Amino acid sequence: MPLAEVWQRRGEMRELTLRLCREAMARVDVNVVLPFCAVFVPFMVDLHEIEDEIGIPVINGVAVGLRTAEMFVDLKMIYSKKAYPAAPSALWE
Repeated sequence: MPLAEVWQRRGEMRELTLRLCREAMARVDVNVVLPFCAVFVPFMVDLHEIEDEIGIPVINGVAVGLRTAEMFVDLKMIYSKKAYPAAPSALWE
């Protein structure tokens, strides 16, 4: 579905999401849904509606990412300068 059409076709997107979740649940023992695309879930398809329909949790990847960043800030964590050294100053000249 083209991204430009999704807002007008939200109901169809919701039904497609439900169908894919149910198909996955029929094939394997699914305990949680982790959507691949944050554009669709939770912004265009309400993850709580999906949870209510399929009966298992749907992870809000946007919220997880934001909370993780908040946790790093709260814990005053920094990135590894050994793993990610500063770029040589010549790159900035």
